[in-house]
Amino acid sequence: MSRYFHIIIARLLLCCAVSGPTLAQSPAPNTSTRNEPILPLFAVEGLDNRKVSLGEKLFHDPLLSRDQKRSCASCHDIAKGGADKEAFSYGYGNQESLYNSPTILNLEFNYYVFWRGNMHLLDKSMDRALMNPKTMAMDWDTLLERLKKHPSYPDKFKVIYSDAISVDNVRDAVNEYQRSLVSLNAPFDQWLKGDDEALSAQELRGYQSFKTLGCISCHNGKNVGGTLLMQFGVYSNEAIQNERDQGRFLLTGNERDKYTFRVPSLRNVALTAPYFHDGRATTLEGAVEIMAQIQLGRTLSAQETQDIVAFLHTLTGQMPEVNYD
Repeated sequence: MSRYFHIIIARLLLCCAVSGPTLAQSPAPNTSTRNEPILPLFAVEGLDNRKVSLGEKLFHDPLLSRDQKRSCASCHDIAKGGADKEAFSYGYGNQESLYNSPTILNLEFNYYVFWRGNMHLLDKSMDRALMNPKTMAMDWDTLLERLKKHPSYPDKFKVIYSDAISVDNVRDAVNEYQRSLVSLNAPFDQWLKGDDEALSAQELRGYQSFKTLGCISCHNGKNVGGTLLMQFGVYSNEAIQNERDQGRFLLTGNERDKYTFRVPSLRNVALTAPYFHDGRATTLEGAVEIMAQIQLGRTLSAQETQDIVAFLHTLTGQMPEVNYD
């Protein structure tokens, strides 16, 4: 039942995606873009630069981990596309993480956070990484005490927050920084905004294949993904390798959630190998071929694979600057 349900949903989404943007996908006011199921990225408006600066410092500070050896940026390196280029990251006590570290870039435009869709949007997502015994192994009482004794953090918080250092304020600052991490001006975005010279003939062919084959049914919108939960291995049980692959089932215990994961964003995907929740694909070409086989039931020609990979490279935007001191 679950397998066919996911196939039906994917096909329905494809019909919606190729017919043009829905209301939720509509371009931002006063912008002119092509009528496509993928939308260009724009900088997040209304950010408090003081909070962004403080959040950036916290994000890169190993003080947030119990042994003070790892920071949030250890697994989410901006210079590496917001990930760490490892199949599995290693956290507190050199413990291996359950899943491949997803990119932190453009997280503002995801609906689900984490591979199992544990949370909607950013909200309290920081807590899960902070408190996880395999990552930071921290607790709020210890962290707040450290921050209050720090030579500069108390003054930095007082300037922004009337109640100074608190759990909510730490979350707020880190989330504000994460919201600022948008990879702007990708070649594909330039094309979406009307620049006919931004993409080559091969890249345009790859985008057309991406749509006609059905990849667009799950990878659409501003983030080219990040808004759906889908079964991994619709057409092939070979995709299921171990307990980790049970996905959202490990969170909910519902049989229908077995092998279901958050559809990842394809923004900057050329920078974030290895791929999938378990890092099984070391190259973008390999990832495209696997997805075609197990999600679409298709075997691509070498030319189709090359074209789609060329298109995916056009989703690489400018990396945000790192300015923490």
